Amino acid sequence: MLFQFSFVQHQMATKLSNWIKDNYSISVQAEKLKVGLFSGLAFDHILLLDSKKDTLLFVDELRMSTSGFSLFHLNKIHMNGLIVNYAYSQDLFNSEWNKILKPLQNDSEDSAVFNINHIWVNDALVNVNDSLTHRNFKDLNLYLKDINLGSSSHFSLSFLNWTMPNGLLHEARSKKVIISPKGTTVKGFAWKSGTSQIDLDLYYDSKFDSISKLDLRKFKVNKLATLGLFDAWPDSLELNLEASIALKKTRLTSQDFKVYTSQGSLFEGSISIDNVDDFDRWNYQLEAPVFKLDEPEWIWLRPLFPFSDLLSSIGYMDANLNLEGTLSQINLQMQLASSQGNLSTDVFIKSDSVNKPIYQGSIALDQFNLAPFLPNYDVSYINANLSVNGKGFTLNDFDTDIDGAVSALTLGSYTYKDIELKGRLQPNYFKGEALVLDQNLELDFFGEVDFSKTKPVMDFTADIIEANLVQLKLYDKSPVAKLSSLVEINLEGDHWSNIEGGLGVYYTTLETQDNYYHFNDLVFKSSKSLESDTLILSSDIADAELFGQIDIPNLYQSFAAYINPHFPLVPKAKPSTQDFNFSVSIYNSSVLTDLLLPDLSLGDGAHLSGIFNTYESILDFEIKSANFAWKDWLCKDLEVSSRTTKELSKIDVTISKLDYDFETKFENIKLDQIGAFGDWRYNLAWTSSDSIKFDGILNANARINSNSIALDVEQSQFYFADTLWSLNEHSSFYYQTSGVRKANLNIQSSNQNIDLLYSKNKLEDELVLTLTNFELQTINPWLVKSKTSLMGKINGEVNLVDLNSSPKFISNMEVKDMFLNKYPFGVLDFETSFNQESSATIITGEVYKDSSSVIEVSGVYFPDIDTNNFSLSFDINQFDVRYLESYLSTIFDEFTGAGKGRFDFFGNIDNPNFDGALWVDDLFMSIPYLGVDLKSNSKSRLEFTDKDISFIDLNFVGLEDGSSIGYGDLKGSLKHTRFKDFSMDLILRTDSLLCLNTDAYVDEAYYGKAVLTGDVALSGPFHDIKIDVNARTNKGTYLYIPIDDNESIEELSFIKFIEKESDPSNRIWAYSEALSSKSGLLIDMNFVLTDEAEVNIIFDETLGDKITAKGSGSINIGVNSSKEVYMFGDYTLSKGDYLFTLQNFVNKKFEIESGSQLVWDGKPYKAQLDLTASYMLNTNTINLAPDYNRITDVKCSMLMTGDLLKPDIEFDIKIPKGDDSINRILEERTNTEEKETQQFLSLLVLNNFMSADELQNTDVDYLSTTLSTGTEVLSNQLSNWMSQFTDRFDLGFKYHPNQGDTLSNKEFEFLMNNMKVNDRITFNGNIGTQPAQNETRIIGDFKVEYQLKKDGKLKLLAFRNLEESFQLQDNASNYTTGVGLFYRDEFQDFSDLWLNFLNIFKRKPTH
Repeated sequence: MLFQFSFVQHQMATKLSNWIKDNYSISVQAEKLKVGLFSGLAFDHILLLDSKKDTLLFVDELRMSTSGFSLFHLNKIHMNGLIVNYAYSQDLFNSEWNKILKPLQNDSEDSAVFNINHIWVNDALVNVNDSLTHRNFKDLNLYLKDINLGSSSHFSLSFLNWTMPNGLLHEARSKKVIISPKGTTVKGFAWKSGTSQIDLDLYYDSKFDSISKLDLRKFKVNKLATLGLFDAWPDSLELNLEASIALKKTRLTSQDFKVYTSQGSLFEGSISIDNVDDFDRWNYQLEAPVFKLDEPEWIWLRPLFPFSDLLSSIGYMDANLNLEGTLSQINLQMQLASSQGNLSTDVFIKSDSVNKPIYQGSIALDQFNLAPFLPNYDVSYINANLSVNGKGFTLNDFDTDIDGAVSALTLGSYTYKDIELKGRLQPNYFKGEALVLDQNLELDFFGEVDFSKTKPVMDFTADIIEANLVQLKLYDKSPVAKLSSLVEINLEGDHWSNIEGGLGVYYTTLETQDNYYHFNDLVFKSSKSLESDTLILSSDIADAELFGQIDIPNLYQSFAAYINPHFPLVPKAKPSTQDFNFSVSIYNSSVLTDLLLPDLSLGDGAHLSGIFNTYESILDFEIKSANFAWKDWLCKDLEVSSRTTKELSKIDVTISKLDYDFETKFENIKLDQIGAFGDWRYNLAWTSSDSIKFDGILNANARINSNSIALDVEQSQFYFADTLWSLNEHSSFYYQTSGVRKANLNIQSSNQNIDLLYSKNKLEDELVLTLTNFELQTINPWLVKSKTSLMGKINGEVNLVDLNSSPKFISNMEVKDMFLNKYPFGVLDFETSFNQESSATIITGEVYKDSSSVIEVSGVYFPDIDTNNFSLSFDINQFDVRYLESYLSTIFDEFTGAGKGRFDFFGNIDNPNFDGALWVDDLFMSIPYLGVDLKSNSKSRLEFTDKDISFIDLNFVGLEDGSSIGYGDLKGSLKHTRFKDFSMDLILRTDSLLCLNTDAYVDEAYYGKAVLTGDVALSGPFHDIKIDVNARTNKGTYLYIPIDDNESIEELSFIKFIEKESDPSNRIWAYSEALSSKSGLLIDMNFVLTDEAEVNIIFDETLGDKITAKGSGSINIGVNSSKEVYMFGDYTLSKGDYLFTLQNFVNKKFEIESGSQLVWDGKPYKAQLDLTASYMLNTNTINLAPDYNRITDVKCSMLMTGDLLKPDIEFDIKIPKGDDSINRILEERTNTEEKETQQFLSLLVLNNFMSADELQNTDVDYLSTTLSTGTEVLSNQLSNWMSQFTDRFDLGFKYHPNQGDTLSNKEFEFLMNNMKVNDRITFNGNIGTQPAQNETRIIGDFKVEYQLKKDGKLKLLAFRNLEESFQLQDNASNYTTGVGLFYRDEFQDFSDLWLNFLNIFKRKPTH
């Protein structure tokens, strides 16, 4: 009952507060304590303050009730309005609360037990603070039951929930929590917040006597659940964990540790950590067959790897990882596939004293992108196997020894392959060697490059064995650019003012499509001293020297400051000290200008020298160049001299000739310029020695200030293209830097007048051009290159307004008596006007001839519209195709026809689209180098667009003497990009078309007539054309190929020939060079040669030494990319003859045997022969055998093998009708090569065998021999004459002396060989006289052949032959006469032969 009194309650509260303060160093305040016999204890407004008087806890209301009357067994505790402040510094357990709770920790197992059945906490607020963050857990509700407090305490957490400041509810419960001196056990713990949750069981052995375990059954946490708790959690990460973790003493292990996200596995493997109680002493092992990280997940590695920020550039990765080590050193084995490529490593990594990683091991990269790691370098993908030994991973501190092979490395837009590296690599530093064996770059580098110093150092040698600059994408001004060079550099410095050392470039070659350059040395040296600088360049290209004090970075400013007083338009600048002499001599500038400035040519021998001395106020320079060219302009003997002092500036220019497009227009040009302090005078004079006069003198005065130039022209006269023009003295020009421009120009010649007015300011500009009786031919000298010539008289005015903003074009022009390319064009009226309402320029025009409109022009232009602002149409009613003749003169002698069509330009005026069509009637084309005339046999159509020119319905026939031969058609198109960058895609199809009709006077390389059927394809750009020909020859084809080496090939209109040397193949090389000298022309021609074509190979045109043949075969001939002519294939002769001549004394026609071959396997003039040619003659064999006095047929054969020009020749002599005895004697008389050759020549020259004595003795009686030789010469000459009248037979006249030395005993004989009565009947034979006792007998053999079938397989023969035998008497003769049937065929077996034979008698069906 005493507890009911307030003063008792107050005393109890005071004593309790003092006890707590004395034992825990905290203050407890409570306003009221109520004690009820049945209701228990009640406290109001309890406040706990720490030693600093900061609030630790506040309870608005606390109610406790006992169970029974024991103070150690409470039934319920209720807390309302609880506020807890938990502040800590650095460590979560370093707080005032730890000091308060520590005395409650009792390791004694005999301590008293305090039981509480239920504890409720409602609407509590917990504040957790450190020095940086402040977290609130509000609306906290807690229910604990079965609380047992003592040496071993336990309780059940029925529920715990709270709300974070973001409004998210967190809930937790646990079936049982046991806390004892041995350890802590948590069973059935579960936490949930939104979709996040954690389920686990925990046993923790605080004595480390047994194994502590954590079974993490479920761990699923996302960004939302961590707000306010762990703000660095990645936004898109939902982390899941499954693990069974064991801890024994200080070793933590997990054999099945899984971490995964919603995107898949993040980590699967095993982990072990020693010294887990001391983070700094962690020693861990990690094996992860699965280790995946996405870009946001790299944040989790930061606590473990200080350099993870750099590694995070890898992005997504999928790795097999083995890791062993501590936080300061690890062994890493990894195979990794990532967003940047693939990587595998075996490396040891540790940290030095300043926490910089040190590493040693190997690394392999496969298509790995280095760009994110080296953002300041234009490098990307790499394939490499490297050994590394160094330290530092960042771009600013790495220092690595590197050794290995880089199989591919992409620098810029090219991937270099096959690189070997060895050296030391640091930021802006490399020392070592590199070998590049790329297909487009072979390079050997060794030395040092150091840009880390204040004055960079380069000391290296680079041997560029070959670099294909085009393929390396380092040069694009030529389709071919190959470089080789040796470069040696030893330089120190970072700009011209401090650079010292030397640079050498040696043995340099550069090959482009059109040129081949070579120079031996290019050496640059720079040295510094207190008195002067020295820069020296010596090379095959140019020599340059500079001595003195030079400030190159400020050279332009010094130059500007010096000339500004005389030329104030140059801005003022701050000068620096300059005192130097310079000299440049150019020997071969084409190496540089062709590559870098192809429009410029300085010419060899150019020289530049001068002095710049700011101390003495001298600026002198002099330029001399024998040939100075810019585009189509060429200055010869250019000399420029200049001197600028404080008082004045003077510039003199002289040029001996000024050519435009390779034609001299002006000569003896002299320009004098002298000025001082802004006042300048100009004198320009020139002359011309050409028959067309170009002379003149112009004088002008100029006033120059800081923002303007005013030029006034004095009265002057000049001749232009033989016409005297006067320049009015009121002509003037004005220029202002603010944008103001003015020009007033008046030029007159007789009744011709040109007026030009131009004005421009910031708001508007206008140009007015007035032409009066202006003769169009005046401008022809400038149109030579375009192959255009004009005539006519122009009158009219052109007015251009607002050119830079909203251009308006107003004009009214008329051209009378107009001629285009020497042919009448008509009268041209052209007018443009501006329509204010539509803001459009209206274009109209018309060309009329003989009062008829031939061309109508109409169009419109909208200057204020950005797109589709222009259209222009040409309606062509009559168009003379001869206007195009001059443009096609390199192809056609004549190009005629009449056309109609329409052309339209539309779209944007700056880049209009284009289409149109042209129909042409009676198109005629004469091609001189083929000797062929072509004429269209229907209306031809050409269609035009801004991308191509298409040939539609272009059909034609070949013409010869007014008759048509064959047919052809052309289809396809010429591709272009707005009439630039042309390429071909054309197909020419021919059907028995006359494609060649030339003679020896037109082209000595080949000539004749060719009638072909096939296709010709032309493709590719104009600078790299490919021609493919597939054709076969037709009847009427006669081709002559002269290969004699006594002629020189002259220059023809379409082929560039060279003077022929000993090798006749030069003709082909010259032809190839002409075709390919200005283009990458590729030619590939495939010909099928038929028996209808006759081929003549001429060895000596003068003597008639040649092969004439017909046959069949396939020939491939062309020109390759190396400008070499090639020829492959074989030609099998079916018939022909070889006209053999010997010193213009012997002329014999040998018949070529069927089956002879010519084979080409590369070079055209390296054909291989396998040819047998025979000559049949009739002679007496008495010289072979005195007892064998008979006239008989003798066959002389030549077997020619080997090279066409130098064949191996074997002779063979046969007596076809001779018996074994005479043939045995013949074999004895020809059993050596020398004997056979003597007999062969004797038969050809003397028409007789040589006797045995003649073979051994040259002292013989030549009386009869001379007579025989004379008649043989007569016979040869007669044969030559007859061959000029007919080629149907060979005629021979022969004299045969008999035994004895008188002229009465003689024989005469006429021979007719291969006499063709018609295409089917052939006669061979000889008819002569032979003296007898009292008469002269007619003797002779003959053979007549009649082809029963056109193919010659079946023939009827009639013959008369002399039977020859040693048994016959001198006056005896016995002839055999008969007829026969001859059949020749090819077959597999006898049944095949029989069927073939029967087929020849079958009647062919008629159609």
